[in-house]
Amino acid sequence: MPAAIKKIFIHSSVLAAFVDRGSRDHSKASKAIEDAASLGCRLYTSTQVIAEAYDSLTPEVGVTV
Repeated sequence: MPAAIKKIFIHSSVLAAFVDRGSRDHSKASKAIEDAASLGCRLYTSTQVIAEAYDSLTPEVGVTV
């Protein structure tokens, strides 16, 4: 029987911190994503989460994100 694949849903705050290198939570978000990937987890998100992360980053980072 094949091993079950773990799935992790990425929240907008984690996604925004991962993208924004100036975020105080960037290191934590990067480590969490890297750790999950190294364990073979599949990372998921939604278009709503991407839109929320984009909206939160635009005022701080700019529209080039």
